[in-house]
Amino acid sequence: MAKSLLRSGNLDDYQAVGGGGQAVFESALQIRETLRLRKQQAMVDCLAIPQLNDNGDRVDWYSPIEGQAIAWKAADEETRSRALRYLASTFESAAALSRKSLQSGKTALQLFGSLLEKATQFPGENHVFLVNGKPVITFWGFVNLNENTRDDVLDCLRVTEAIPDIPLVEPEPEPEEKPLVEAAFSQADEPLLTSVIEPPKMPEAPVAPPVIVSEPKPATPIPVAEAKRARRLPLWS
Repeated sequence: MAKSLLRSGNLDDYQAVGGGGQAVFESALQIRETLRLRKQQAMVDCLAIPQLNDNGDRVDWYSPIEGQAIAWKAADEETRSRALRYLASTFESAAALSRKSLQSGKTALQLFGSLLEKATQFPGENHVFLVNGKPVITFWGFVNLNENTRDDVLDCLRVTEAIPDIPLVEPEPEPEEKPLVEAAFSQADEPLLTSVIEPPKMPEAPVAPPVIVSEPKPATPIPVAEAKRARRLPLWS
């Protein structure tokens, strides 16, 4: 039964990686077969099957297992988390086989170990699909242009919780105090005081009773005759 086509792309859009002077992609089919013979079927099912076009510049990637395929991003968080644990366990087994092969005295096994070490590299999460819940990687043995291989190949699949942005609450501006001079003369045509303030009434001074001054009575005039008579002296005086 035909397997699902997962992804297609030009080889010039990516940078091939390898080891021992050979690119992983050039030996992709041999790597998958060697893994099968080494009873690493879980790893075999994680690596999509490449197929070059006639011009040799474009490649199609097919799923090695049957089932409905969805993109990694389209899966829910629980499904991705389960698939990520599956990949981590499978890649750890492949890394152990790679180290063991590199320690072999056979040149062919050493080359296989070197290529397997780089076979787990892939450009990013857009190149990972889930087929019946199992992860399948396309463009394995490649990285993005102008990028180096990742020490943690699965780092791009781990969801990092974004720190929520806490909006900064700006303090409300304090009301501006208007200058006193401006406030006093802002309405120069209007009276400053709206109500007339009457001056306090001073207590009235007590009115003194009028002083009645009695005029002296004129002296009673003495008759002239009597006056002259009184002044006449007797002759014998």
